[in-house]
Amino acid sequence: MIAAFDKANGMFARNGERVLGFAHMLLPKSQYPPETKFNLKNPFELPFKDFVFIGLVSLIDPPKDSVPDAIDKCKSAGIKVIMVTGDQKLTATAIAKKIGIFDGKTSLDIADEEGIPHDEAIEISDAIVIDGDMLTEAAKEDEGLPENERGKRLEKWLQKSQIVFARTSPAQKLYIVAGCQKIGHVVAVTGDGVNDSPAIHQADIGISMGITGSDVAKDSADMILLDDDFASIVTGVQEGRRIFDNLKKVTAYMIALNIPELVPFLLQIIIGLPLPCNTILVLCLAVGTDIFPAIGIGFEEPEIDVMTRAPR
Repeated sequence: MIAAFDKANGMFARNGERVLGFAHMLLPKSQYPPETKFNLKNPFELPFKDFVFIGLVSLIDPPKDSVPDAIDKCKSAGIKVIMVTGDQKLTATAIAKKIGIFDGKTSLDIADEEGIPHDEAIEISDAIVIDGDMLTEAAKEDEGLPENERGKRLEKWLQKSQIVFARTSPAQKLYIVAGCQKIGHVVAVTGDGVNDSPAIHQADIGISMGITGSDVAKDSADMILLDDDFASIVTGVQEGRRIFDNLKKVTAYMIALNIPELVPFLLQIIIGLPLPCNTILVLCLAVGTDIFPAIGIGFEEPEIDVMTRAPR
């Protein structure tokens, strides 16, 4: 029966479905009459033993259609997308393949095909799946070590190009963010729940969901997505790059324009050359030729390659 449930769980998970297990426990009527009131704030007062497993239920929370395209744009822009989830490894892997984080064989696939331990597959694969137990082991290895020697195992994983962390706790999410920052990454973290708030707060840019996000997550965030769409982050990156490009264009335009206006004044001071026009006329020219073209340049559309450049 355990093998049958494992097979069903694997089948659901490989389709990207979340699997819930259900069990029941019969309480003696003599000890728990119908009018018994249970303290739901402290459920551990109940005798948690002798549970009977009932079965599995799977559900699917499909990613939005815009997410795969957003992931592709992130990759082309030099932004590494790391998936951190509470789902089990098989479900997380299936979803990561659907949205484009994984584009080939993963460490799980290699371990199954070659019959080797998952730890060995991680060493030879660029697309790795790390679960919470492995993170716990890595954190235990850091205990007692000097600050500069901690996180070596996590740093080794973070060097991989495609990464998914599964079955993670809030503390482990925080551990991952701190590890990314330690190796020099600028980290943006998205999330919507209370469990995500420590990592959102630790990140360089914390991003919360505006519709489904909890109040704690919103308070911890630097930015709130009003439409709960990951693709909006990519749009924001593109807009930021457009603004930066246009600022450079405006600066270059103003320098090129003001140098010819400045040179006659310098020549008058140095060699006594008469001014071709007085100061008031120069100011009139500056108002007409500086302000309006500069505003136009500032509103230019982004260049075609704006999302294929490496981050500054």
